[in-house]
Amino acid sequence: MRYAVACLLTLGILTLLRILKDSPIRSWKTVFLTGTPLALVVCYYLSCAFPPPPPPQPRAEKVDLNKAELERTVRHIEGVRWGQIDQGIILMDFAQEKSRAQLKEIALHVGVTAAHFMRTWETNRVMVIMTINGRNRYAVVYDTRAGIIDEPDL
Repeated sequence: MRYAVACLLTLGILTLLRILKDSPIRSWKTVFLTGTPLALVVCYYLSCAFPPPPPPQPRAEKVDLNKAELERTVRHIEGVRWGQIDQGIILMDFAQEKSRAQLKEIALHVGVTAAHFMRTWETNRVMVIMTINGRNRYAVVYDTRAGIIDEPDL
């Protein structure tokens, strides 16, 4: 499609030049003999400048790459000693005491991001468990369609 547009645009510009007075292009023969090689050069440029996109990766490979990146991101959250993602369960351990509101906000951000980037089907559930110095403190279950499903007591 883009090649046809490039050829038509090239021939259109040359046709306009033919209509103008004092233009070097004065005949239809010149329009086509100049336009054909020029259109081929433009099409070749387009094929080199905009190559076809690579084939899509299988969903499982994308999920693995996203999981590794999310684990690195979780470990860089302020106060996190360690973080781990294991089949839809995100474990985070904090070194400092945090309020429940702060933990809920962090859990929601991490859970939403993980649920959407690690989804393999149309819906995905993620459970975020947060501990402080090894003691369970807060947990939330998030679903990509329903939002927060449960906040179990720990």
